[in-house]
Amino acid sequence: MTLTREDPPHAATAPAGRPYALARAGALVGPAMAVANLLQYAFQLTASRRLAPEDFGAFGALLGLGVLGAVPMLALQTVAARHVSLRRDDDDARRREVSRLLRTSFCLGAAISGIALLAAPLVALFLHVSVLAAAFLAVSLGPLAVAGTAQGVLQGRERFGSLAALFLAVSGLRVAGGVLGLAVSTGVTSALVGTAIGALLAAAVGVVVARREAAASPYGLEPTGFQKELRHAASGVLAVLALGGVDLLLARHVLPGTESGRYAAGGLVARGCFWGPQFVAVLVVPRITTGQPRVLKRALLFVTGLGLVEVGVALAAPPSVVALAFGDSYRSLSHVLALYAVAGALLALVQLLLQTGIARGGSRVGRYAWCAVAAEVVVVLVLRPGLLGLVTIACLAIAATTAASLRSALRASE
Repeated sequence: MTLTREDPPHAATAPAGRPYALARAGALVGPAMAVANLLQYAFQLTASRRLAPEDFGAFGALLGLGVLGAVPMLALQTVAARHVSLRRDDDDARRREVSRLLRTSFCLGAAISGIALLAAPLVALFLHVSVLAAAFLAVSLGPLAVAGTAQGVLQGRERFGSLAALFLAVSGLRVAGGVLGLAVSTGVTSALVGTAIGALLAAAVGVVVARREAAASPYGLEPTGFQKELRHAASGVLAVLALGGVDLLLARHVLPGTESGRYAAGGLVARGCFWGPQFVAVLVVPRITTGQPRVLKRALLFVTGLGLVEVGVALAAPPSVVALAFGDSYRSLSHVLALYAVAGALLALVQLLLQTGIARGGSRVGRYAWCAVAAEVVVVLVLRPGLLGLVTIACLAIAATTAASLRSALRASE
């Protein structure tokens, strides 16, 4: 593990005890993250029923782009958890670090929304959506950086009860806003107006929670290498999220409107299988940061087992269940549902390997993912496959990334 110049000398030594055993922490964080993801899932199911397939295709493409735009949220959460965990035994240093992290998240949040607003016309042109819808998506992205930092502070402190509550609050506020938006007016723009308002409220809640851990003194200077570390983490997170979301954007571009809507519905299954095991990384990142690398192998086995269960459920799902979940227009998805589950389960392994690599101070996962994304884009734009071909190509790209990342991680832990 590479330590920055201000990392404490004892940072690589595991502590004698922890506030929570992993099992107890998992019992808190796992269900909370599951409910948070189910809320997002229920929101998208609601949208699939409220919107026509073509409009839902546009909505799914924008949400896919929004996931990529949430990169700073996930990068800041992992980096914040690492830096807070490294300073666990020095209250003053830790509180100063929390203050610095909050300041960074404010600046990044403002920059992210500003850049995304400038790009809104291009996004609207490429995805065939209104500029207003793309603009409200942009507004919702900046506050997520602040919320992610607050989550990272609690993760690094291993305050898993408070972290579970914050996960629920952030997801609940965003979903509530989106549902209210759809209730007011059935349309893509209305839904995104609601989610933008919910994201702003979620950021406010995160700031209130994180400031309890912050120093009252001035922020001070960032530790040497912090910006570089954050850039590398963001690049890795962006690569993994791009790997999991580029197929949705390509589907909107190469498939007919109705087919792109069906592909977006299948993408919900992949995202569910991806986000379901994410609580495992939340639990093990602080442990790996403080010198407990054997935790990684147990985490990999657990996430693999969970993925096999997810694929089995998708294989067993009959067309009637698919129609019940998404509507009769999506019944034909049943024969390819397992492929979406495979893609999501493999991507969950890639995400675990990325976050634990960041916890160690560096990771090659992002490089492998970027190569796979580039190959996937070229193949799809050249071949312009149908729905089955597109999801197959996505699975192959993710599988190649998983194999390369796993080999690299296991070598590093030897």
